[in-house]
Amino acid sequence: MANMLDYLDWRGDLTLAQDPFNEVDSLVLCQLSYCDLKGIVPAPGERGSVSVATAARRFDEAHAQEATAPDAVGGFSPLTPEPLRRMAASRRFRHATLSRYDERLDDEMGEQFAAICVRLDDKSTYVAFRGTDDTFTGWREDFSMSFTVVGSQERALAYLEAVRRSVRGPLRVGGHSKGGNLAVFAAARSGWATQRRIVDVWCHDGPGFVDSTLDVRALEAIEPRIHRFVPEFCVVGQMLGLRGKPAVVASATSAIMQHSALNWQVMGNRFVRRPAIDEGALRFGKVFNEAVSSHDPAWRQRFTDAFFAALSAGGSSTTEVFAGAPGSYMRIARAYSDMEPDIREAANQVLGSLFGESFAKALAASGGPVGSALAGLLGPRGASEDGHPEP
Repeated sequence: MANMLDYLDWRGDLTLAQDPFNEVDSLVLCQLSYCDLKGIVPAPGERGSVSVATAARRFDEAHAQEATAPDAVGGFSPLTPEPLRRMAASRRFRHATLSRYDERLDDEMGEQFAAICVRLDDKSTYVAFRGTDDTFTGWREDFSMSFTVVGSQERALAYLEAVRRSVRGPLRVGGHSKGGNLAVFAAARSGWATQRRIVDVWCHDGPGFVDSTLDVRALEAIEPRIHRFVPEFCVVGQMLGLRGKPAVVASATSAIMQHSALNWQVMGNRFVRRPAIDEGALRFGKVFNEAVSSHDPAWRQRFTDAFFAALSAGGSSTTEVFAGAPGSYMRIARAYSDMEPDIREAANQVLGSLFGESFAKALAASGGPVGSALAGLLGPRGASEDGHPEP
């Protein structure tokens, strides 16, 4: 089966005039938001833009001396820059222009955010929001959505409104993972002048909302324009929940790694469909959402604070935790064991539903099983079933 990179190779010779914008194009542009383009694409407030072809050349020049590609792109897969390179080689995207690249990470405020604007040949502008990176600040912000509006959501709204004021023509808004949540939030909360120009909102395996953070009536205004896609083993896309039934997509890999967009399968200009979400993933969604709905916002905040305090005992990111192993694993396990009983019980239920009961038990134990359990969750990703490195 093929993925987005194959799509760019095989169908990249077709312009948007020959084959209009489609669901695979949206995922390609969302993946572009994961590239570190500081100093390559103008930031908000800076004049001008650069073509995709120019951005790809400058990116490779800037990182030519990097020992490993993940360091060049903020800890992501070595394949993260590949969509940019394939876009640059295609008739479909090489002349698209990039602007307003914004990236922020504030550990103190608990905010992780990135976005980019892509001006397409059909005169539309795609606003792409980045999903969660490998920092625990980004992960924690996802969980914080269960009890409050988070900083990246407010920033996404301000970003979208600023884009509307600075460009003409139709707007498309989208993101993968947390970026999908930001796209829906920003579109739903935007003003009339912005909403009337939005033609599509693309949510690729993004988490949903609780009623206290996004009113149902706000969602209803843009609901007909939301396109949702989730992999067969959907984890992130079930968190908190979004109205409507998503399209279920085939992936070249298994279990939680299906969240990786680079493994989603493509046929022509569409994703390969699957009939339903995997039963094991559905069990996780039920356990997680029941854990959220059965407690008040104050408890959810306690849970988030304790859970990520435990993870941060081993380092500030998954990359840092793995580099410090096995000592970092043991520090996480000790912090996990010290959680208040009700918090630890809820964490055991959520982790057990996703990774199996042995994982949660290993975290509360000591010695070898802890290292094995955490290496499976936080360690570097291996190869997918098609032989490519996991993003």
